[in-house]
Amino acid sequence: MNLFLILLSLLLFDGYATTTNNTALFITIPFIGHVNPLIAQALELRSRGWNVYILSCSDIKNYVEEKNIEFIDIGHCAMVEKVEYLQQKIMDIKAFSNDFDLVIKWALNDYSSMYKASIKVLKEKQLNVTVAITDMGTLAGTDICYTLNISCIINNADILPFLDGSVNLNLEDFKSVIVIFSAIFFRTFFKPFISLIFRLFLYLRYDSHWNKLRKENGLTNPTGLFRRTFDHIVLCNVANGLERPRSLPPNFQLTGPMLNMKLSKDVYINSLSEEDRNWIELDNETSMIYVSAGTVASLTKEQVEKLLQSFSTVKYRVIWKLSKKDAQHLVGKTIPKSIRIVNWISSALGHLAHPNIKLFVSHCGINSVYESLWLGTPIICLPMFGDQYSMANQVRAAGVGEVLNKFKFTSNELSMKIDEVLTNQTMIKNIQRLQVSMKLHGGVHRAANIIEGVAQSGPENFLSKTMFLPWYRQYHFDTYLLCWEIKMNNIKMMVIIMMTALFFAGQTDGGPTTYVACMGSCYRILFGCITAGRAATAASGGATTAVSGGTTCPVVEAGCTATNAACQAACLMFLSTPTF
Repeated sequence: MNLFLILLSLLLFDGYATTTNNTALFITIPFIGHVNPLIAQALELRSRGWNVYILSCSDIKNYVEEKNIEFIDIGHCAMVEKVEYLQQKIMDIKAFSNDFDLVIKWALNDYSSMYKASIKVLKEKQLNVTVAITDMGTLAGTDICYTLNISCIINNADILPFLDGSVNLNLEDFKSVIVIFSAIFFRTFFKPFISLIFRLFLYLRYDSHWNKLRKENGLTNPTGLFRRTFDHIVLCNVANGLERPRSLPPNFQLTGPMLNMKLSKDVYINSLSEEDRNWIELDNETSMIYVSAGTVASLTKEQVEKLLQSFSTVKYRVIWKLSKKDAQHLVGKTIPKSIRIVNWISSALGHLAHPNIKLFVSHCGINSVYESLWLGTPIICLPMFGDQYSMANQVRAAGVGEVLNKFKFTSNELSMKIDEVLTNQTMIKNIQRLQVSMKLHGGVHRAANIIEGVAQSGPENFLSKTMFLPWYRQYHFDTYLLCWEIKMNNIKMMVIIMMTALFFAGQTDGGPTTYVACMGSCYRILFGCITAGRAATAASGGATTAVSGGTTCPVVEAGCTATNAACQAACLMFLSTPTF
């Protein structure tokens, strides 16, 4: 009897330990590529005892509920009806800037309806939400959180391409050392200017319109596409090794793909339907290719015919996921028995994990690329729009795949690249190297840890205080103006002034927390010195003149006594030096 009570108490305690009162709300537009990472996070949190909900349009309801996740329905979204128009436009677009413009305007058109419907439904349900996670492309998501006073995290498949205001340089493209250093200097010196110009472009092109829509919905605090990414933690579902190196603010957290790194390939393979698995294993000797162009972009008739011609060979078997619309291009064509064309498959991950699948021909969506590489399958990229171009270049640069131009590729070119990838063992080694990096980033487990951390102590530890400085300080314009005012032979003196002020600020004026205010005081002292020096030069008819040591530049800053003293001393030294 005592043993029974002990066992019962252990079970009850274990159940209590793994159950929380935390609730996570996931907000997303109704598209599979956007909802899949959130589903993975929701399932991980639920396994930790969280209550999880996904809020989106009714168009994605069945897909979410198949995962046994509670769905909050805000009704039909008009943006779904405009996908066909978007697909048609995408087929003709040749530049990323045009893609970006098209997609942002498309997302803005549905902002107001999604915001209003979400607020109404959530107020009716009266959920006690601990933290919300919104997809980056869901512009209404952060405003929904702001209105309902919910801590918010943004999830994004990649890192924003213009985040650091720099240009990705492939030094192998430059043949001259002078050109290389010129390009690096240009990127480094003009980085703040490039970043500012891009922010101005975003404001004039999109932010002003977005804030107008927000104001119509009662939101008076201005925001922007760029600014919103620095006001929140951003979970970036990418990993170093494939992602190009660059400096990132602390609120951008790289998690790797939204996969459970502890699951074996067998788990994914066992998720295949009996029909899919039987066809894959029908012939274990012939290499097999999995083909998918994603769920948004459409293929042209010419592209479909080129693909079919390349796949029509006895050298390999092909399973081709093709939408019903795109399959119309094959009417009247002879389809070899080695090609299986379907508009639905039971599990993309199951196909990519199966050892018979040797190659993935893909549109190179970010989720698809990381899933394929994590499961060990090299890629031939046929990017259609947006960040798929950048992703394809990263795949090629990492040595784990090849790239085709959607307008110019030929069936012979595709056949040659297929043969090359299938026989290239170096690609397999490169994939294994990237898998190590992905595992270190933690995947969905790390994403869930960050979400739990925000729920426990808030997002402040991740947010950079730099982003809340005035714009001219964010872009170092105060420093540029300072250097402009001071002649080159006084730069050494400037370094002494700054280092002295920093030392005294850290030791006497309260440490780094008062550094910004105290340095502002030092700047004002310094500009007073420059003014005094110029006045003395003018009085002497333009000749270089030393200013009397008694000249002072009094500035009083509360809490900065030591810094002021150091700057005053340096100022007097500066004035007494005949350099003006």
